[in-house]
Amino acid sequence: MSILRRCKKAVITLAATSILLIPITVEGLDKGIIIGDNVNIRNATDLNSKVVSTIKLGSYVDVLENNKNWYKVQANDKTGWIYGDYIVVDGSNDNYKKGVATSNVNFRKEPNMKGSIIKTIKENTEVLIVESKEDWLKVELDNVQGWLNKNYVKVQSNYPKGFIKGNSVNIREKANKEANVIAKVNSQEVSIMGYESDWYNIVLANGSEGWTHKSLIDVVSKTTTSRGAASSRALSVVNIAKGKMGKRYVWGATGPNSFDCSGFTYYVYKQLGIKLPRVSRSQATVGTPVSKGQLLPGDLVFFKGSAGTINHVGIYIGNGDFIHSSSGKKAMKVIVSNLNTGSYKRRYVKARRVL
Repeated sequence: MSILRRCKKAVITLAATSILLIPITVEGLDKGIIIGDNVNIRNATDLNSKVVSTIKLGSYVDVLENNKNWYKVQANDKTGWIYGDYIVVDGSNDNYKKGVATSNVNFRKEPNMKGSIIKTIKENTEVLIVESKEDWLKVELDNVQGWLNKNYVKVQSNYPKGFIKGNSVNIREKANKEANVIAKVNSQEVSIMGYESDWYNIVLANGSEGWTHKSLIDVVSKTTTSRGAASSRALSVVNIAKGKMGKRYVWGATGPNSFDCSGFTYYVYKQLGIKLPRVSRSQATVGTPVSKGQLLPGDLVFFKGSAGTINHVGIYIGNGDFIHSSSGKKAMKVIVSNLNTGSYKRRYVKARRVL
């Protein structure tokens, strides 16, 4: 078990008490471990800022401070900022900085019950915790800072996210292939708590903790940074879809082991809590329109039949490819095809973004 991992277990035990006694931005030499490969270190807290260095998966860095979801680090004689989706941090600058309102609660300008009310925050609203003062938390919501009473906020971990690739993936007790298998899981989003010797330490959706090999997980980002990049939910859509490769085409089927074209997209998005209309022509009316040149992974792509009306749908996965349940005589299963070849180039109609 790594030093970072042992420290992290102590922080988990104390999260409900001592962690809130320290403001989020604190000078120090906390340790962080890089969980993405060739991660950029930038000169400012901006994804478009200058890259001063890159750092490899599994590298340790000194964490000096943090600003929202950015961490100022020192590594390889370089100092700069790393985006929080690619680092797990231990200590006063760690990833415990998210709160969820447990009921409707007043968002105030000052930390007392007589403080001016900015607005009322609804139950289950997520906020960024900035600092703590006695019975109050200073939080940020929609770029506005104010105070919430601690009694109405549940503090949660804000670990980076990953996505399990494939089905029946082994989750092991320790970071090696000989360790006991504690669970077998299908494609799902997980929290990443650490990294050790090619293995990720993860928390599953049900709260169980274990290890999985780096080849079986994608680290995902909560932000879309540029054309060609995708949000964590979009990557989740793609991975769920890929997990159904080869499943049979059956007209009218909506999964989990057979699909028609719109039944496939309906099923995939349903796993993320998004309910699409059942048929392709209706799915083509939801979300926002996207030009072909601006497609991102997770977008729905639509095609016309011989009558000139929409009769087929798939999910764009990048590089001109899309995944779909094909009714073609040579396929009759979930496959990957290219938008710009064969009949699909001719039949392409439009795309919609629902994430």
